[in-house]
Amino acid sequence: MIAFRNFFNRSRIVFNSHIRGYTQKIPRCSNSFPCNTAEENIESCFLSNGMQLICETRDSLTTTVGFMVPAGSMVESCEDRGGSLFMEHLLFKRTMNRSQEDIEKELINIGGKLFAFALRDTFLFYGIVWRKNTREMIEILADIILNGLICEEDVAGVKPQIFREVDKTESNPEKVIMEYFPMIAYQDTKLAQGVHPETDKIRGMCSSELNCFKEKHFKICCMTMISIGPISLNELQNLICQYFPDVGTDYVSIAGASKAESMPQKCYRYTGILKQIFLIKLVNHFIIAGADLRIRDDDHELGYVGIGVEGPSFTDLYDRFTMEIAKRIIGSWDKSFAGANHNAPYIAHLAFNTDICESYKSFILDWEDASIWGCYFVCTKMKLEYMSNLIQTEWRKLSIDVIEKVVRRATNQCKFSELMKFNDPVARFHDLVNYIHRHGRYVPMEERLRIYNSISADTVREIARDYLYDQCPTVIALGRIENCPDYNVVRRRMYSLFF
Repeated sequence: MIAFRNFFNRSRIVFNSHIRGYTQKIPRCSNSFPCNTAEENIESCFLSNGMQLICETRDSLTTTVGFMVPAGSMVESCEDRGGSLFMEHLLFKRTMNRSQEDIEKELINIGGKLFAFALRDTFLFYGIVWRKNTREMIEILADIILNGLICEEDVAGVKPQIFREVDKTESNPEKVIMEYFPMIAYQDTKLAQGVHPETDKIRGMCSSELNCFKEKHFKICCMTMISIGPISLNELQNLICQYFPDVGTDYVSIAGASKAESMPQKCYRYTGILKQIFLIKLVNHFIIAGADLRIRDDDHELGYVGIGVEGPSFTDLYDRFTMEIAKRIIGSWDKSFAGANHNAPYIAHLAFNTDICESYKSFILDWEDASIWGCYFVCTKMKLEYMSNLIQTEWRKLSIDVIEKVVRRATNQCKFSELMKFNDPVARFHDLVNYIHRHGRYVPMEERLRIYNSISADTVREIARDYLYDQCPTVIALGRIENCPDYNVVRRRMYSLFF
């Protein structure tokens, strides 16, 4: 017994010494967030072939490197409709030097992954790889861009995949409503073209059309290459010189002009426009060109409704950030959320106590020079009218009596969301794409936080009034929606709530 106690005491001494030795190696946390340190390592340059390089050098075990191409569904013509969607599935199939099996084998050997996304206003493809194999990933991407092949066999092979993707999207009511929003709100504009084309276009797509689409839009001079990882801009430039033809450099500041600034600005006509006509009798008559789409399907147990208005784009950052705060004030909730009675947003608090809805979510849909700000909710059929009225009442509070405490809470959430982008290289990649493509230049984190700190309750009330008061909303509803209020009722609440 004594021997066991002595052994235990000796073991405890050794164990404690290991703990003390380990804790001494942990650095103390700093009180300030090192966002400036990260952003001091962002560099940019233009190459002689027209490509723009943007490089964020950071201490990381992985490298995220990819390309942004202005080749979304908005640029598709009637002949090549659906080209961006097919490119998403066919871009990594084969090249002149590699088959699909070769590409997959090399990715396995270097521990890398490739991703491609077709959006309305842009096309993104990038790879994530261990930092020691960055050269191999860039070489694979260069081979795909310069020597990629699209054959009829591959086109026929991806058509069933695309049909399954379309079926999966159509089975999700939230995705259907979000897909319909730009189609209805921006009718007869390029923004109304969704990524998923008509079924006949998918079935009739051929390799010759896709090759023409690729040659027209996937040009090196239009691409922007973004790298996030331990590689520096000089190292990235040397790798590009090896794999891309006609490369030279002309350095510019990351905060300076970019290709997006030199392109002509696009204007997208929002359908819900209030028009005023003066008649001979000197009486003002208003014609409301509202946007309303309803698909009633009693096979659904619930009603799915989205109400949105034209929101600020990235071209006006102050309004954009203010409406982001407004979105956080409205908040989101579903039955899986914790918090119970202590949810900060009023709608979430009421939803928990009264079972008024199954879920709701405030949102901003962003595209190039356009956006939609609104709220999506799911209810049983007899509660749709009450939920719609409740949401528009909360919009009224944004414009009239929002208080400083609520604005500060939402502002802190927005700043935390911005800072969290530093921790995820993929989120950081999309962050750079959003600002460079949609705003025209990269906005440093310090500037973003300064804008958020300058926004007060008075600012939220003023800007929310500009975007909400007497504006024509877009209403999309599907499912059990017989109790959903008429569009004229929803439209009237956009101004009657203020009186």
